[in-house]
Amino acid sequence: MAFFDFLKPKKKAERQSSADAATVAKNKLPIGFFVSPGDEIAGEVKGNVNVLVQGTFEGEIDVSGLVWVGLGARVAGVVRCEDARLEGHVTGVLRVRGVADIVPGARCEAELVAGRTWRDGAFLEPQPPVPVETGAPSP
Repeated sequence: MAFFDFLKPKKKAERQSSADAATVAKNKLPIGFFVSPGDEIAGEVKGNVNVLVQGTFEGEIDVSGLVWVGLGARVAGVVRCEDARLEGHVTGVLRVRGVADIVPGARCEAELVAGRTWRDGAFLEPQPPVPVETGAPSP
């Protein structure tokens, strides 16, 4: 099952395996919150829905579906979601339980914690933090 299959119409004769039932249910969530281009919204979004931002949003998003930050969109604040697709600019904190899909032109100036990260056609597994050399003598 592809990452964005919830956007495609389903055939009536198509049968799903029981193993994919949870994935199908998640991907069939409606777009419950939409910020259109040119809009600037501040607030809090919570629920069992998908979120599509094409304008500017500032605040908290806590959903059990997909958060899609469109091209030219800006999101600032705390975002917690199942999956994320980033095409615009995100600042703050981004916690993704599933896959964070980051396109090459996206800007993510956020603390990003994700199960898996998809970037430039490849999955990147989380890596342990690397100590930063400061030039100061170590104790």
